[in-house]
Amino acid sequence: MSASQLSTVTFSPPATTAAASVPVSALKACSAADLHVAAGFGGAAAGNISQPFVLTNAGSGNCSLEGYPSMLQGWQGGRWHQLPFTQGTYFIDETPSPAPVDLSPGGQAELILGTTSTCNGGDVGDSKLYSRLEATLPDGTTIGLNSPVNASCELDLSSFHPMPPPMSSPPAPTPGPFAALQLQLHAPDHAPAGTVLAYTVTLSNPTNENVVLDPCPGWTQLIDIPVSPEGLVQTSGVIDCASTPSIPAHGSMTVPMHINVPTTVGGGKFVWWLSGETSGAGEWLTIVPSSG
Repeated sequence: MSASQLSTVTFSPPATTAAASVPVSALKACSAADLHVAAGFGGAAAGNISQPFVLTNAGSGNCSLEGYPSMLQGWQGGRWHQLPFTQGTYFIDETPSPAPVDLSPGGQAELILGTTSTCNGGDVGDSKLYSRLEATLPDGTTIGLNSPVNASCELDLSSFHPMPPPMSSPPAPTPGPFAALQLQLHAPDHAPAGTVLAYTVTLSNPTNENVVLDPCPGWTQLIDIPVSPEGLVQTSGVIDCASTPSIPAHGSMTVPMHINVPTTVGGGKFVWWLSGETSGAGEWLTIVPSSG
């Protein structure tokens, strides 16, 4: 199924007098207060771009997510803008009446935001670049989706659905020693093709204990412009722990970085993360023709 084949899902009563069978959960609906939301690593296929979000039940009781978000908003120019979207996405098979996802404490569901990079001949620009999103849950509360999106091409959203099963069933990974750190990437949103982009990453420690950088953590940086294989750049290294052996409680450190910008012109993801950890920092990067 391609993005061009998607259509807004509507529900009509059947021709008989029997009511349509719609899956309903006996659990209370999950609210924003129940959920911890984290952006996963996106992907691309056949000109389609995905940004998954993992929703974890952080509450003490069971709750359920059903159907689709009722509204999507993007933050731009100091205010929220309502964004139209299609129900259903290229990246998973949908049914007209998605089954509810029942979450016990610690249980996880997934929501996928999709778009394309091929409208307007691939010239998506940045007039519809939103730095973060909010989605309204079925119970009327809103969750933050902290990942940038370029909405120049049509957006689509999956239903709430269970996390895809792993290829095997290994034990849940143990959080890394630096899982408590919060990351923030500071970089321009444009870069000339084929140049070197200098930027910084801030590692903040919100806890009451010092985080000792031992073993010294590695990092990975990635730019992915999915319109071309030449649009992917990924390199790794190690933080300079000699000058900053620990991050004090409620303190931070700033890491100077640079990355070679791909020669491909277009928009895509710019991401930085610590090796062995599941979260990272990122933004949308637009690569423009070099003036040189």
